Amino acid sequence: MVIPGRNSTQRFQATFFCIHGLGGEVLCFRELALHLGSDQPFYGLQPQALDGKHPFHTRIEDMATHYIQEIQTLQPNGPYFLGGYSFGGVVAFEMARQLQEQGEQVGILVMLDTCRPGYSWRASFLKRIFLHLNNIIQEGPIYLWQKSGKWSYWRKQHLQNRYKRYLEGVLHLPETDKHLKIIDTNTQAISEYIFSPYLGRGILLRTEDQNRSEAIGTRYDPQFGWGDLVAGGLDIHYLPGSHLDVLKEPNVQVLAEILRNCLTQAQSPKN
Repeated sequence: MVIPGRNSTQRFQATFFCIHGLGGEVLCFRELALHLGSDQPFYGLQPQALDGKHPFHTRIEDMATHYIQEIQTLQPNGPYFLGGYSFGGVVAFEMARQLQEQGEQVGILVMLDTCRPGYSWRASFLKRIFLHLNNIIQEGPIYLWQKSGKWSYWRKQHLQNRYKRYLEGVLHLPETDKHLKIIDTNTQAISEYIFSPYLGRGILLRTEDQNRSEAIGTRYDPQFGWGDLVAGGLDIHYLPGSHLDVLKEPNVQVLAEILRNCLTQAQSPKN
């Protein structure tokens, strides 16, 4: 289902299609669409199952095929400007692959804080306990104080985000089961998806989340696992904030500026 975020009548810029996150909602794109400006057409794509009348897509490939059909009702031919947030970046990646196979041109592929499953390595539980104990010995009580402070901050932010989403109407209590079903279905779909290379160029907009980089006993690929899948090269831009608040003020303003520059560059004559 295609939801207009900002449908410009001036059409100065190519239409940008953005795929939903794990939970299927596209209301989270509202501020992004506004900050991109009135001359930037923006459409969010959400699962057909949200209307309660259509079945769930259980495969990434099927979601991508369906969304291609949806956007082609608005834009029959390329170049297509695609992106997705979190889980949606994987769907956009598969859409770009399928469009290339159909002989269509992809103007841009943007993955917004999208991590390829398995992009990180984590030590065993016992190994992480050992590392924590070693840090306590080396740094003393200040290490425990820092860790407890970060945990309290994360928990507070998590609860505030959930409450705010509820007040904004993003979380509808009567629809909880439906949204949980979408999350479960999408989680299963991404776990079964077999990644194949995309021959074009990709853009990764990723957050500089310290909680991610400072996790004990964990190693993260700074390319989020996309380096060997985007054959045409991967451009990386860093964003303020965390995965959960990158689409919120004030972080979304920086995101919009970077994304707008990427879209403008992708439409320049040399490209």
